Amino acid sequence: MALPFVADHPDRDRVTGMGTVYNGALATLLVARPELGVDIVSVIPETLWHERRNSAGRYQWVREAVRMLDAAEAYPIVFHGIGPSLGSADEIDTAHVGQLASAIERYRPLWFSEHLATTRVGSGGTAAHAGIGLPAAFDEPTLDMFIAKVAITMTTLDIPILVENSAVYVHMPGCRWTEAGVINHLRKAIGFGVLLDLHNLVVNKINLGWDLDAYLDAMDVANVVEIHVAGGEQMGRWYADACSGAGPKQVWSLLERLSNARRICRWSPSSCRNHAIRRSGNSVRTRAHPCPKHFSEAFPDVT
Repeated sequence: MALPFVADHPDRDRVTGMGTVYNGALATLLVARPELGVDIVSVIPETLWHERRNSAGRYQWVREAVRMLDAAEAYPIVFHGIGPSLGSADEIDTAHVGQLASAIERYRPLWFSEHLATTRVGSGGTAAHAGIGLPAAFDEPTLDMFIAKVAITMTTLDIPILVENSAVYVHMPGCRWTEAGVINHLRKAIGFGVLLDLHNLVVNKINLGWDLDAYLDAMDVANVVEIHVAGGEQMGRWYADACSGAGPKQVWSLLERLSNARRICRWSPSSCRNHAIRRSGNSVRTRAHPCPKHFSEAFPDVT
C-alpha cells in the first residue's frame, strides 16, 4: 500500500527552508553554531557504512561517521540514497534496502530520496556501483520495473519516498517517454514526492542538449518537495555533476522560475561562491553574493 504523499507529512512545514548536504567536516560546526541558519541536513546514508560483497558481514558501520552524525541530532534530517539503483534491469537489492531501513530506524529521517537512474551494473554477487548515473530505458517494461522497485522500497522503509531526476551522460535510444513524463506517471501510479535537482538538469542540457523549458513545462512541479542546487566541473568532453565549485547561472535562473514554491532547498556549500539563496515567506529568491563566511550571512531572513 502506498504511503501518503510527502506533501501531507505532518512535519513538512516545520522544516520548510534551507538545507545543506552533510559531511563529517560539518558536524562540529553544526553543533557549535546553531545560529548559522541551517533548517535541515541531507545525509547520504551509504556514507555511514562500508560494503563488502560476498562476505558474511556485508555491511559494516563506520563508527566515526555514525558518531559524528549522532552529534548533530538536533537537526531534522532527510536521507538521500545512491544505492538502490532503481533503473537497473535486475531485481532490487533487498539487502541494501534492509540496511537503509536499519539506518532509518536509528536516525528517523523525514523522508528518503533516490535517483531515477541506473547506479549499479552487473547482477547478483557481481554487481558493482557505476560511480555515475547511467540512463534508464524509459519504455513500458522499465516503467513496470520502476513501479515494483519503488513500491518495495516504500513498504520496507515505511517513510515517504522522493524520486530525483538524474544527471546522465549519454542518450538512451528507443525511449517512449521523457524523464519528466515518467516521473509524472510514476507519481500518479504510486504516490511519491519529487526531488528536483536543478544542477542535474543543467548537466543534461550542456552534455545532451536538453530543452529545460520544455522539461519544466512537462513536469507537474506542484509535486516537487525538495530542490537541489549545486555546481560541477568540466571533465574532458563532459560537464560533470561533481557537486563542487560555484553553481552555474542556469541553476539560479531555474530556481528563480520556481521561486513561489514552499519547499526544502538543499545546496552544496561550495555552490554559494557567486550566489546565495534567500527565503521570504513562501518564496525562494536568488541574488548575487560573495561566498559568505557563515550561513547566517547568506540567509539573514531564515529563522
